[in-house]
Amino acid sequence: MTDTREPMPLHRAQAILRGNAGVTTPEDRRTAALVVLRAMEQLQLVEVLARRFVDATDGDTRDRALRRLRETFERR
Repeated sequence: MTDTREPMPLHRAQAILRGNAGVTTPEDRRTAALVVLRAMEQLQLVEVLARRFVDATDGDTRDRALRRLRETFERR
């Protein structure tokens, strides 16, 4: 059986975890936690890649970091 539900938006997940979303189920809270953790992981990756881009001392390193940043944003 495949899950045909739409992915939970980040703002909804944040509201659930803050307790501002009304009545929620344990499954809603688990899903919300996963959505927020995934977003935090993406932010951390972007921060690392941006730092590599800024700190690059040669063109190849800068190009690799920029390419990885673009790939990260295209996946979203």
